[in-house]
Amino acid sequence: MKNNKKIIREIRKIEKREDRIKSRQENRLLQENIDPLLEKVEEKIPPKLEASLKTAFLKSFTLVFDKGLPYIEKTINDNKIKAQHKQNNEAVENHTSQRHFRKMKRSAGQGALLNQSLSALEGGALGLLGIGIPDIPIFIAMILRTLSEIAGHFGYHDKSDSEKSYMLLLISGAMTKGARQAEYDKKIIKLGQQIDAYDAVALDLTDYMEDTSALLSTILLTTKFIQGLPIVGIIGGLANPFILNKISVYAELKYQKRYLEKKLQE
Repeated sequence: MKNNKKIIREIRKIEKREDRIKSRQENRLLQENIDPLLEKVEEKIPPKLEASLKTAFLKSFTLVFDKGLPYIEKTINDNKIKAQHKQNNEAVENHTSQRHFRKMKRSAGQGALLNQSLSALEGGALGLLGIGIPDIPIFIAMILRTLSEIAGHFGYHDKSDSEKSYMLLLISGAMTKGARQAEYDKKIIKLGQQIDAYDAVALDLTDYMEDTSALLSTILLTTKFIQGLPIVGIIGGLANPFILNKISVYAELKYQKRYLEKKLQE
């Protein structure tokens, strides 16, 4: 591999972006006006809703992974993504070109932005109708579509249980903060390295789905409850694109870094 110094510099840039995201403060307007409102809503949430929400997420992940991925892949121009990656990857290998690596990042970002727009329309429409929990399979499908597309732009097209588990870790890492996020960061790095080194990975996909479902049900409890209220529900529905954006930004950085670190090992 030629000129690894350029690759290392790109990795350092990614790490700085990761640090900036971690240190970013919550929006003051959100803290002062929305948070107190959410606290009042939380008091009215039925105790059994979190358990129902976890079950809904788990069933959605199982359904999408087992039945939905082939349909999701049909909505992605996989051949075009593979061709773009091949061209950019060859340029990076031959010239260690920052320009071609930036093209990879830009293509991944454009796909994520489109998915966020679609998620806003879907979440807002269902929220307007007062549909909260029933939209979860659609939302999970949109998240996994976004992650599949981002992964493809960096050369990761495999849909093994290991790669599915990697996606679940990305979702969990994106939705957490502080020490808990740091733990997911370590798990993401370790699993990515194992997969890329072709090491045998012993894991249970169900365990990963259960962990992510429990985390999402806790974090999104209030949002999904609000989304179940007609008219007011549009507020909860419009949270979907913000969540998707959070996950896609985090995932892009992790796939970028994984791609570049793999290049250092070739």
